[in-house]
Amino acid sequence: MRTALPLAMLLSLSLVGCRSAVPVLGDADGDGFSTDVDCDDDDAGVNPDADEVCDGRDNDCDGEVDDGVTLTFFRDSDGD
Repeated sequence: MRTALPLAMLLSLSLVGCRSAVPVLGDADGDGFSTDVDCDDDDAGVNPDADEVCDGRDNDCDGEVDDGVTLTFFRDSDGD
């Protein structure tokens, strides 16, 4: 007597043949960039699309810290 396989078992068997040999890279901070391009995957504000800000960090993952960021300060008498 022949029995039908449950649908869930059939689906799981069909997925086994579809797995890729390429490792899936994670995105721990949820910024949409995988660990191979995100230079700080613990901080969603640091990724290749981020704007570089003057904070001593490489915010845009280009390998340079605070590149292109300039700040101008003026001395004033009231200290604000």
